[in-house]
Amino acid sequence: FGDAGDNVFLTKMLDIKSPAHEAFVYWFLNIVEQNRAMPSFTTMLQHLPEVLYNFFKKQWHEIPSSEQSEQLVNMVMDYLDLESLPVPTEKRRHPPVLEIRGLKWRAGGVASK
Repeated sequence: FGDAGDNVFLTKMLDIKSPAHEAFVYWFLNIVEQNRAMPSFTTMLQHLPEVLYNFFKKQWHEIPSSEQSEQLVNMVMDYLDLESLPVPTEKRRHPPVLEIRGLKWRAGGVASK
């Protein structure tokens, strides 16, 4: 599917000169916001690089490079106004899943009209 390579599409989306960059940032941070009220959100933040790796691997079949992962983590930290990520309180075999929750989660768990 798409361009050959581990992270070609993600590279295009993260390029601030790309016409799609602004839309990507909006889409991505909207997904973060959709997960913010979930009980597992703090754990997501504790394991954010792994969470984002799994998210983009599942969604786009792309593997973020270490630089891209750092850029995405910084984007989330800036959005949430965090100076650092919370320290993991437990070792996990699998990090929590960042989910696209859609319209039903945007009004506090009630479907938006």
